Amino acid sequence: MQSVERVGPKWLAVGLNLSFRNPKAANAFAMERSHELPSRFEQLDRDVSENARKYAGRNDPAALMHRYAFAGISAFDKLVAVPTWLGAYNKAVAAGMEEADAIHEADAAVRESQGSGAAKDLAAIQRGRGPSGELGKALTMFYSFQSANYNRMVDLAWETGDAWRARKPQMVPELAARALLITVVGPVLSAILTGGGPDDDNEEGWTEWALKQTLYGLAAPLPFLRDAVPAVTRKAAGDPSFGYKFTPLSSAGDALVRVAGDVRNLAKGNDTKHATRDVLEATGYLTGAVPGQAATTVQFFVDVVSGSAEPQSAKDWWSGVRTGKVEEVER
Repeated sequence: MQSVERVGPKWLAVGLNLSFRNPKAANAFAMERSHELPSRFEQLDRDVSENARKYAGRNDPAALMHRYAFAGISAFDKLVAVPTWLGAYNKAVAAGMEEADAIHEADAAVRESQGSGAAKDLAAIQRGRGPSGELGKALTMFYSFQSANYNRMVDLAWETGDAWRARKPQMVPELAARALLITVVGPVLSAILTGGGPDDDNEEGWTEWALKQTLYGLAAPLPFLRDAVPAVTRKAAGDPSFGYKFTPLSSAGDALVRVAGDVRNLAKGNDTKHATRDVLEATGYLTGAVPGQAATTVQFFVDVVSGSAEPQSAKDWWSGVRTGKVEEVER
């Protein structure tokens, strides 16, 4: 949705048409001209960029695993970044820009709509600058997209103020549509695509659920609030909540605590629920050798083999592989 808001639906559609009609030619065209796309896929986010730099030039198995751990995310990012670039480029050319200026505009459109982990594009808080100091870096792990989203919201607010002061009511429909895309359509559609929806057990309707997603979307670009608001709202509404985590780094301590509990249960002859995942996650946090998704997926297959999970459909299998959650068999 951020690309639609930044480039416009018409020109994003042009970019999508070019990309999907002839993907190889479209990618080659964009990569040959862009100054940022060729290096973008190792600079999706500050943390991805730092990881790529740390293991650059090494070809041992551990380094290769770290360097390509985010290959899947990069592939999906490319499906958005390249059409966005092509749409912005063609829009600029149609407006009469020279090719060099059109390329600059297209690079800016990708950076401003999808974010970037390059050093020049990081907000001060991501660099450990400002009042929060180094604490800001812990609060902004995997934050680059939301940093760009924050800037889109601020730009939209400034443009709205300019329209108000200039007394230009004709700008209201466009500004309202762009605000709707960023604050409502984007968060709600993202939640639906990841399997979200109203909680039937809580008698939740689509309107209430959509309002919650909108609230979470508004809080997402704000460090601390992006994690606190969903946790507090879910708890207050009686929805399933995993509590508040100050930073993803805190999950390392949680993983070690869970492993300790699993060891105690095994020593006493009691069953464990997610021992495989707990051990793999703790190993991943301590060594960086096990991605979190791998731990979740492996635990799901362990549950299937043990009979504690019985996926009945392709949807169940996909949910299990992705989230590890499938309705358990009653014993």
